[in-house]
Amino acid sequence: MKDYYEELWRRMPADATVPDLKARLDFLLSEVSPGERVLDLGCGDGRFTEALARAGSQPVGVEVAEAARGRASGRHPGLDFRLAPIEGPLPLEDNGFDLVWASEVIEHV
Repeated sequence: MKDYYEELWRRMPADATVPDLKARLDFLLSEVSPGERVLDLGCGDGRFTEALARAGSQPVGVEVAEAARGRASGRHPGLDFRLAPIEGPLPLEDNGFDLVWASEVIEHV
């Protein structure tokens, strides 16, 4: 499965759009307060992670595909993007987040 996501992110155009991006961002940002730690699980290219940082939260983006994590890090230098195993524990401290955001993830599980 990891190979599938690596290939998907290698082939995905850098300017690919996210359906209903503005509505999703508006909803997410309405639920987050400045200073809160937010886990962006399945962060993709980091669009939501970056918006969270601009809103004053402390986001961490996590991806299973190095191609996606690399794209996110390249687009948004200075933000925290981590690679996670597709199975097993996440590389994160316990109880470290106020909110977990997983947009466009559940349908892939």
